[in-house]
Amino acid sequence: AKNSTLNAGLEIVRILYDAYPNAVLHDLLLLRVGLGQVRRHEVAQEVQDFITAQFNHARQSNSQNYITRRDVNGQLPLHTALSGNFNLGTIKLFVKGYSNAIQSPDIS
Repeated sequence: AKNSTLNAGLEIVRILYDAYPNAVLHDLLLLRVGLGQVRRHEVAQEVQDFITAQFNHARQSNSQNYITRRDVNGQLPLHTALSGNFNLGTIKLFVKGYSNAIQSPDIS
């Protein structure tokens, strides 16, 4: 029962994030309150890890220095997200942060 609760809760968080990825930045207080509720059910670590990772992606998407810089393989963060099986919410944030990346070739 614990695993099914965790899986269901994590899936709901993923769906909400994909639908509204900016929530991870704008509603951080609400997320913390939600995590407090989740902790009571002992499923917090996986959810917290997911939210932390998405929060980092959201911050990166707002950094022009990060979002427009190619890595050592010539990929922009959007290219890496697309090839790395990132969540839809992260891809949306990277497109919003640097929409020109859609038309920039992956030079790797």
